[in-house]
Amino acid sequence: MESKQLNPSWFWKILGFKGGSIEVSEKGVTLHKSDRSYFIDNHSFVKKSRVEKNIIFCSLVFNTSKGEVRFGKLTEAKANEVFEWLQAHWYLEIFPEVNKIFKRVSRKLNQSYVRSSEWPKIERDAKNALKRFIQVPVQGLIEKSKRNPFVGIQLYATMGLGGLEDYRKAYVDKNKSKFAEYFANIESNPLTDNQIDACIIDEDNNLVLAGAGTGKTSAMVGRAGFLLESKQAKNNDILMLAFGKKAAKEMQERMHDRIGINDISISTFHKLGKDIISKVENGSPSISKYAEDNTSKKSVFKRDVSAWVDDFLKEESYKNKVLEYFEDYLFVEKSPFEFESQGEYFSHIEADEIRTFKGEKVKGYGERIIANFLLRMGIEYEYEAKYKYLTKTIDFRQYQPDFYLPEHDVYIEHVGIDRDGSTAPYIDREAYEEGMEWKRKIHKANETTLVETFYYEHKEGQIRSLLKQRLTDLGVECNPMPDDAIIETLREHNEITKFSDLMADILKRYKANWFDKKQLDEKIKDSPYPKHLNIALELLKPIRNRYEKALVDNDEIDFDDMIGKALEYVQDGKFKATWKYIMVDEFQDISDPRARLVQALKTQKDNCSLFCVGDDWQAIYRFTGSDISFTTGFSNYFGTTKTTKLNKTFRFNNSIADVSTKFVLKNPLQTNKEITTLDKVTGPAISLLREISKVSPGDNVELKRLLSQVSSPDDDFSSSVLGRYIQVNKVLEAISKLNKKASVLILGRYNFTLPKPREMKLHAATFPNLELLTNTVHISKGKEADYVVVLDLQSGKNGFPSEKTTNPLLEALLPSAEGFMFAEERRLLYVAMTRARYRTYLVVDMATASSFVNELINDDYDIEMNEFEISNSQKISQQLHCIECETGIMQKRVRRKDSKTFYGCSHWSLCKHTEDACDRCGDPMIRVGEVQDYRVCHSCRNWILVCPECKGDMVCLNGRYGLFWRNKYSHSQDKTMCQFKISNNKVTPPQGFGKIEDILNETNIIKQPQKQQPVQTQDSMSFSSYKEAGEYAKKLAVEKQKTVNLVEGNGCWIVKVK
Repeated sequence: MESKQLNPSWFWKILGFKGGSIEVSEKGVTLHKSDRSYFIDNHSFVKKSRVEKNIIFCSLVFNTSKGEVRFGKLTEAKANEVFEWLQAHWYLEIFPEVNKIFKRVSRKLNQSYVRSSEWPKIERDAKNALKRFIQVPVQGLIEKSKRNPFVGIQLYATMGLGGLEDYRKAYVDKNKSKFAEYFANIESNPLTDNQIDACIIDEDNNLVLAGAGTGKTSAMVGRAGFLLESKQAKNNDILMLAFGKKAAKEMQERMHDRIGINDISISTFHKLGKDIISKVENGSPSISKYAEDNTSKKSVFKRDVSAWVDDFLKEESYKNKVLEYFEDYLFVEKSPFEFESQGEYFSHIEADEIRTFKGEKVKGYGERIIANFLLRMGIEYEYEAKYKYLTKTIDFRQYQPDFYLPEHDVYIEHVGIDRDGSTAPYIDREAYEEGMEWKRKIHKANETTLVETFYYEHKEGQIRSLLKQRLTDLGVECNPMPDDAIIETLREHNEITKFSDLMADILKRYKANWFDKKQLDEKIKDSPYPKHLNIALELLKPIRNRYEKALVDNDEIDFDDMIGKALEYVQDGKFKATWKYIMVDEFQDISDPRARLVQALKTQKDNCSLFCVGDDWQAIYRFTGSDISFTTGFSNYFGTTKTTKLNKTFRFNNSIADVSTKFVLKNPLQTNKEITTLDKVTGPAISLLREISKVSPGDNVELKRLLSQVSSPDDDFSSSVLGRYIQVNKVLEAISKLNKKASVLILGRYNFTLPKPREMKLHAATFPNLELLTNTVHISKGKEADYVVVLDLQSGKNGFPSEKTTNPLLEALLPSAEGFMFAEERRLLYVAMTRARYRTYLVVDMATASSFVNELINDDYDIEMNEFEISNSQKISQQLHCIECETGIMQKRVRRKDSKTFYGCSHWSLCKHTEDACDRCGDPMIRVGEVQDYRVCHSCRNWILVCPECKGDMVCLNGRYGLFWRNKYSHSQDKTMCQFKISNNKVTPPQGFGKIEDILNETNIIKQPQKQQPVQTQDSMSFSSYKEAGEYAKKLAVEKQKTVNLVEGNGCWIVKVK
């Protein structure tokens, strides 16, 4: 115990002021004054004492439980001396407590990576300690070594998250230095700074976003090794998860080869689930035959589901529900009024491939309802049969009503107008009304019966009842077909088989989702197609019950049970997780049940850290249930997260990186990353081959020989096979010149777009120096090659991007689609482009080029456009827009009856617009002109006039009064054709083209119309190009001094001496 006397000076003593004393002890401070004592405990001393200064003296003031105690009339020096003496005593008194907290916090901050879950307690402890002393002791008051903890506590209590980050960075830097040798040797190349950061950072949740080729697996192995090397974890503390056996095996081999560890838990999700089930049930579960054989169309699973469907179709209730599905829920209908152009509407219809119960392809949902209604009512009909009377006029084609009822001689027209008479935005209302009025007059004139239905009747759900009433009024008797007959009609057209396959797919998807009641209710509520989802679940229920019964009866599980049952056992606490570190590879591919399993395992173990490596740019498996939102919204699901980006790729060069990055980031929802590369090039490394995709050999002997080698005689797609072979051969020839020995990966969006074995065999023989491999893009993920060739970048439902629509019943069970058009298809092309080390080749026929190709060409991407020669037809393909539907592209076709080349709209099944090829060289002609309209051929510089009245092609003929132009197919006897004529004197050639008389009168060359297929003889020769044939013809005419005919053959030009 120590004490101090507090006496006033002699002057104040004379005036009667008395002093007192202060005693300090371990318990606190005791004040003695005027024969009374007051006690203040150490914990509240600082708050209850102060020095007050007056003009000529100072006072020491204390607040006690018995009131204020004042020692006054002290000199300033004395007051301060005693106050500091009291403070020093107090600081030393609380020092052990403060120092203990300081050491604990300091040790945590300096010797570990403080996680966000740990920080609140650390900060709270520091703030509570700071409350004990409010302010740091002034320098000199106590020893420096004893003062430092007070300084430290004040820092820790006030530094916030910014200060925490500084400590985290210092921890990372310290470990980078300490384990520098480990990080330099863990892989064949030293880890990058970002990879090392990912290995050391130890937040509660860690997300490593790794671009293609940036070393995702190296980060996984490096992280696990670092935890062991730094003694933060033992082998049994770590769980490493992969999606496939191959990936898991690769991690096991890398852990063994690089770290020498064999006993870490490295597993696929399915194996983990099976192990959890085995532990809980004290025995390994049996795996069902359905798990092993459920993918192919002939699988045991699909065979049995088909049999179950057949059984249930014997039940009236199920049969009615199936028919309801086929009538109303087979498609997700979109109104034709929602589209800006007819071509966009056609694209939608083609993607859905709308067919009737009888398998007929129709032009809209209303027509499908009418066709199916007629069938169900037992009324025979013909779809788009020609009207029985000739109706063709200059303004109208031969009339083809929507439906004809031959037994009743009744025609049905479905009129595409709304209740107010308006048409879809892309339809000329006046012209449409004029056309309908013409049809009505046709029927009236020929005394045939016309029944009309309207789009608004379909929209309002009345079309069936109103059509039935109108037909009944005409005496058309409805004899409804039995439901069994309708089912057999559907079966006859393979629709029941498709339905059974769909039910099998929905069953797999439903089980894979492993919904609980709340999730299922939310899925239905949030679905854009709630009615479709509800009927899917109704149709599925008996099949699912039968399937589950088969599993139970055989005491078996399937692969989805491995995940789902394991999840339930973990959530129910029947399985206790012991892992302190859970690591997941290829996290972008995770599904909802797998994410829930990971979360449940993490939650079970205190202080468990989650480490996930993935790349949202390579999320391409939504169709299997993968949900990209778990990656892009990682922290929303798992909690506070530290994200590290691996942005240095070791696979490809800067050119591939720049183009692929710019391409994938067109989707603003993708995580922004800036990819850097080890390999630098100065020119473009993504090259475009624009080449026709369908080639008919015609009379070309060499092409015929080639076709016989790559295609079987009964192949219906021989022109596509030959075209693809020529495309790939050109690319391989270019690669062979660049690199004498190289690996080449040939990729397609679908299996059927890849070269067949016969093609590959011939390629391998032609280029023995190249190691050739074919894959779909999905299967190629994780692979790499020196060169990559991406085929068939076409538009359409089987194109790239695929415009195929997922069945709405299946779509309703998939993760929510992103709000960006073709988001996953865009990532799929990114994956394709980034498989190459040196160069990627994109192969396209510009006549059917996809939106991705057009974007790469038109949006200033740095791609190589001039590595390959390009034909004129490929150059101008994108200018060949269909003038009728506006969005279609005119594509080369061959007329079967005479093998003549023409061009038809890419929406061929719906838009029947055609145009003739150039009659001189067979290439396409494009429309130009302002005052007059022309079609011009840039290949041979030919041109023709377009009729200003009917917009058809005109032909220049030599008449009585000189050259004149008329409709190409008209003659004076056929008054149904346009009769417009114009003298050539009034026609000005299109800008940059010669006079038509010069074109018609080329020296000594007479172009004969083709009447029959020419045969090569001793005096004739065939050429593939018009230019070569023309030059040879001129030469031959001079040599022979005879007239030489230049005749168009089938796919070639034949020069023959007359």
